[in-house]
Amino acid sequence: MKLNKTHIYFWVTALFMLIFRLIFFSSDDTIDINVHDTYFVIDYLAITLIILIALFIIGLIYFSLYKFKISLLKPLVLIHIIVTTVSVLVSQIGLHFLTPKNYPFNSPFSLIDILNLATVLGILVQPIFILNIAFSTIRHFIRK
Repeated sequence: MKLNKTHIYFWVTALFMLIFRLIFFSSDDTIDINVHDTYFVIDYLAITLIILIALFIIGLIYFSLYKFKISLLKPLVLIHIIVTTVSVLVSQIGLHFLTPKNYPFNSPFSLIDILNLATVLGILVQPIFILNIAFSTIRHFIRK
């Protein structure tokens, strides 16, 4: 895997997500989050737009680092690319295909747990990206 233009991976993932959501869009697709006595009802399209903006910003950061010739640590970049893109694709495709409409609430393990795991892994890998930027930028300016 060539890691010179990593921003392209994130922009292609964002484009794929946008096309996927436009093809399979339904106006009644929502996710219900129960926190104690409060229910939060969020539209899938809103979640998709937030993730699209985040992927675009991450790609923009990778693009600016590429233009300024700041080389990142390749193992950390590889971990970030794989975990982020796979978790985004699994969670977004899973929101559409894997979630049953009549979800049994007493099930011990379900596909919702897999989607939650993918989302949590995608969020937990972002500090690796931030640390990689910090260390690589410091290393870049020390060498100059």
